[in-house]
Amino acid sequence: MKNLLALVGLAIVGFGGLGWYLGWYNLNVKSTPDGKYNVAGDVDSRKITDDVKNFGKKVGKVLNDETPATPATGNNFVGPPLPANLLPPPSNAVRNGGITIPIEITLPSPKR
Repeated sequence: MKNLLALVGLAIVGFGGLGWYLGWYNLNVKSTPDGKYNVAGDVDSRKITDDVKNFGKKVGKVLNDETPATPATGNNFVGPPLPANLLPPPSNAVRNGGITIPIEITLPSPKR
């Protein structure tokens, strides 16, 4: 139960900090001559909805992006040799509909 309350508290503090950082609301604190404080706040609901929509669009774009992030290829690899399962297929491989089928031809040694 303590962990659940701590999680709720963290969510509230996180939302409050994020909202303040993104300008979703402003708090104005003024002191009165008799020593009391007057706290007034403004909430910009349009900014909140716009930011949430933009965030949703960005997340949707990332999730729907079908081009996987691949490292740059070329002869600029510096480091230890690659393991055998990460090496490119041999040059004598036949491509069949996107599937690489390696072909090995073993010839018998000539008899003497």
